[in-house]
Amino acid sequence: MPALIAVPLLVPFLQRLLAPLRTVLAFAPAALTVAAGSFLGGHTVSPAVALMLFVAAVAVAAPAVVETVDTAAPCTWRDGRPLHGCSTSTGAGPGPQPTGALTGIGFGGTCSSSP
Repeated sequence: MPALIAVPLLVPFLQRLLAPLRTVLAFAPAALTVAAGSFLGGHTVSPAVALMLFVAAVAVAAPAVVETVDTAAPCTWRDGRPLHGCSTSTGAGPGPQPTGALTGIGFGGTCSSSP
């Protein structure tokens, strides 16, 4: 939550950068924090900080991706928000369904932390 509150405060600075550059500069730390978070362990603070930085990076990248799509779209269709909304809903909606369908053949055991 702190990352989602802090990112809008950076908007005046971020708007000075072109959207494709902002996207790259946000996705790079997102990838690095995921990689770092996978190696951190032993204490919950380190992975939590890595997750917070990941959320901040994605919060910076998402509007930049939409702006890039808006810029690249033809003049008759200059709104990337419906495309972004559709892809987000499509990815979030059916995602749990294959997991539930594969639970009967042992996939559920790989998703739980119990032995």
